[in-house]
Amino acid sequence: MDCGEFEKPCDPNYFESALLYIKKAQVLMKDKDYPYIGKESQNGSCCINMKKCVHIHNLRYKGITSEKAMATSVEKRGPIPFAMRVNTCFFRFSGKGIFDDCYCCMTGNGTHAMTIIGFGHENGLDYWLIKNSWGKKWGDDGFAKIRRNIRLCGIDHYALEVKFQ
Repeated sequence: MDCGEFEKPCDPNYFESALLYIKKAQVLMKDKDYPYIGKESQNGSCCINMKKCVHIHNLRYKGITSEKAMATSVEKRGPIPFAMRVNTCFFRFSGKGIFDDCYCCMTGNGTHAMTIIGFGHENGLDYWLIKNSWGKKWGDDGFAKIRRNIRLCGIDHYALEVKFQ
């Protein structure tokens, strides 16, 4: 948020803008060195420390349009960014159990970007393990399980597979 000119950083279109910025800059900071705080820095400037940067080369990305392909990407390459429709009921989700409120998604007019970090099966249900950017007070310490393989909240409409060296 500090280093790019992003008006709506949680909008799905942000993914491509952010990736184009990273492709141009060819560097990223590790979370431990430049943690995400959910707002611009106080001085409003980019605070990259080049000595602590990870250099990125050959950045490529493509859209993923099925939950099966999303699972394959997570399994082979690791976390993937995605966006889904959300409403206030998602904002209030405690993180207990698996989120599967289809009605919440149908009434939501907002879209929120997050990261899928894994997937699994629990109590007869497939789920995605996601990391949110709202901090440790949301969900289960900033993480949640979302029902998988039912296209919940349009989760398969905007996911990306990112590759780089």
